[in-house]
Amino acid sequence: SYCIDRGYIAGTSATTVTPDGECTRAMIVSILYRVQGEPTTVKGYELSKLRAPFNDVPRGQWYTDAIWWAKLMGVVSGTSATTFDPEGEITREQLAVILYNYTKQFAPGSLTATGSLAGFPDADSVPSWARTAMAWAVGNGLISGVGENGVSYLRPEGCATRAQVATILMNYDKALG
Repeated sequence: SYCIDRGYIAGTSATTVTPDGECTRAMIVSILYRVQGEPTTVKGYELSKLRAPFNDVPRGQWYTDAIWWAKLMGVVSGTSATTFDPEGEITREQLAVILYNYTKQFAPGSLTATGSLAGFPDADSVPSWARTAMAWAVGNGLISGVGENGVSYLRPEGCATRAQVATILMNYDKALG
């Protein structure tokens, strides 16, 4: 309800939120775009007049302008030079990198605190491209791990549910907002 009250997350229908449902890459970028007031112009470019930002992000979709905004602001770079995978489930490592890049653009002074991944048995499974962002997310209390049999795992390649994303965004807002 914290994220719904602030307009970060919308319901999946007029009466449902689907907390255990998937959170897609397009959804997380759209959330951050809403937080920034859904600007129509970025760096002198009118978003609605630009061609599609990636080959798999057609014009006129509910997420097109948000993805363009995120690309122009350096918040995302895509899954390749030409693809974004908007309907793909957001992984925990991707979410950490996106939030880290977002913070780099909008609150760079908040990048000083970092944490250690050493306490997680699956720390070595965090890819090099996500290691700094994951350590930062852990150090700021955004990602605390997934408990299993009394052990906390990072599960970097695991998909983040809508409820997990809402919790991470609430923690982000309280810690860095």
